[in-house]
Amino acid sequence: MTSTTVQEMKFRNKFQNWLSKTGVPEAIVAMAFTIAMKMDEDSFFWLLWKLSFDVCREKSLNKLGLTTDETSTEEDLEFIPNELVQPLRNELRYQYQQVHEEFLSGYDSEEELYNATEKDIIFTAGIIKRLYKYIKTHGNVDVRNKVIFLLQSSKENFVFGGLKELGFSNAEATVLSPMAGVIASIFKKMVARDDEYNRHRASIGKTMTSKPFAKLENLIDISTLSDVPAKTEGTQETKEESTCQLSAETVLANIELFKQFFDIVDKFDAVGIDPFEALEKEIEIQALVSSLEALS
Repeated sequence: MTSTTVQEMKFRNKFQNWLSKTGVPEAIVAMAFTIAMKMDEDSFFWLLWKLSFDVCREKSLNKLGLTTDETSTEEDLEFIPNELVQPLRNELRYQYQQVHEEFLSGYDSEEELYNATEKDIIFTAGIIKRLYKYIKTHGNVDVRNKVIFLLQSSKENFVFGGLKELGFSNAEATVLSPMAGVIASIFKKMVARDDEYNRHRASIGKTMTSKPFAKLENLIDISTLSDVPAKTEGTQETKEESTCQLSAETVLANIELFKQFFDIVDKFDAVGIDPFEALEKEIEIQALVSSLEALS
């Protein structure tokens, strides 16, 4: 992550045009960008999400030091007209991504949904986040199928009920109901992925408990390699420790990579090697591979 200030920030032309059109000086919105750049990704995302809906956007604007209420007497709030809110939301997202490069990355891979939202990455990500949260907390097959049935219904109240069941508010459901069919399609795909993942984990669990993995030392005597430095307690690892937290969003953004990973785990399993032990001995194994390649 890199740091930046509002002074260093260069607003895109289309946002500057909106400022000119509405007669709002850059200085009025400057504080909003200063506040936004300091927010964590999750808090900032849901602030952007709420700015997308007329009913709940005022509180989010207030957090940024702004208001659309011309009658407001709050001294710490600057007034902006309603028509500037959406351009502001989009520019905040853009500028935040310049600082937090991984923010919302991968969500546009769900092309069907991304296109249905008119390529609005905030809507796309918010829908996917809600669907993942629901799948994580509702494993019952009948309940999931009921949601799909409601979303695919031609009856408006059924569609509304399906969206509400997924955790969307009345205001959100009203805006999202025209794309309910696409949301149902994405939900079905996500449920299928979740089912596949659970089956795969269950099969790995059975395998690991049904037979022990062979010890690497029984297959190759790693300690005989003179050019391999022995690992001792307290040794500083040369690799930078990963700070990535495994979440539903991370899996979504790296679906193919995870599929490849589990394929490799299966191959290790097939020859009786514990993949976790292989990871523990990564330095020694890499040195062995390098030595063999040098001889070939």
